[in-house]
Amino acid sequence: MVTRRSQVKSLLPTIIDSYSIRLAVLIISIILTNIVVIWSLKSLPPKFRGEYLVTTGAYAYIRHPLYGAFLSFFNFGLAIYLNNYIFIIWAVLLFPVWHLNIRYEENLVVAKFGDEYVNYSKRVSRFFPFKKII
Repeated sequence: MVTRRSQVKSLLPTIIDSYSIRLAVLIISIILTNIVVIWSLKSLPPKFRGEYLVTTGAYAYIRHPLYGAFLSFFNFGLAIYLNNYIFIIWAVLLFPVWHLNIRYEENLVVAKFGDEYVNYSKRVSRFFPFKKII
């Protein structure tokens, strides 16, 4: 007997029953992620990375806008679309991993830019444009 996945009842309740709502959340999350990615790349073109400290554009609000976009929009948008608790747990568990990676990167940036970066990091949040959160 062959059973299809759709025939097997999930042990966990669904996150959102409506496929249309889940799809809308995914589309919105992809659009928001792309907006932040494009804004970040315009603020800091690849050929200038590491040359000078950028504190304008997306970087005036978030020190790591690319990480922030993927953490907040894409990971959770995809988790909701897939309607899967495991993926939501995965998205939550990725946060400390990315946080550790960014701390390592920031140590390198402090070594290069010194007090200029330290002062910038006091003004601008790491992932989200709300200084008190992270």
